[in-house]
This record gives sequence, structure tokens and C-alpha cells, in this order.
Amino acid sequence: MLRTARERIHHFIETEGRNDAVKLNYTKKAWAAELGLTHEALYRALASMIAAGELFEPRPGLLSLVE
Repeated sequence: MLRTARERIHHFIETEGRNDAVKLNYTKKAWAAELGLTHEALYRALASMIAAGELFEPRPGLLSLVE
């Protein structure tokens, strides 16, 4: 079971994206709901992952895992 926001984000990008990247076709608020998160939790997790160097967002809505 995916418990944390980080785990859910990582899993989504790996399963729904290509080459460890995903282009969101909807708002981050809608994505948060799909992941079963509040939008605040999603925004905090994304900011934390970017700051830690785990995630790269070259432009809004395009997310890439850094491996």
C-alpha cells in the first residue's frame, strides 16, 4: 500500500509516465484528488521532492523523476 504522498507521486510517474516523466493533462488539484491527497499535501510533497533533488519540473505540469 502506498502510504505517503511521496510514494504515491513516485508510483504515479513510474506507472503513468514514460521514461520516468509525466505530463499532467489536468490541474494539480485534480491530480491530488486522484492520488487521494489534499492539494496542500501534494504541493508540500512536490516542493520537498524538488528541494531534495528527487523530482524536476522543467515547466508547469511536466514532472520528471531524478534517478
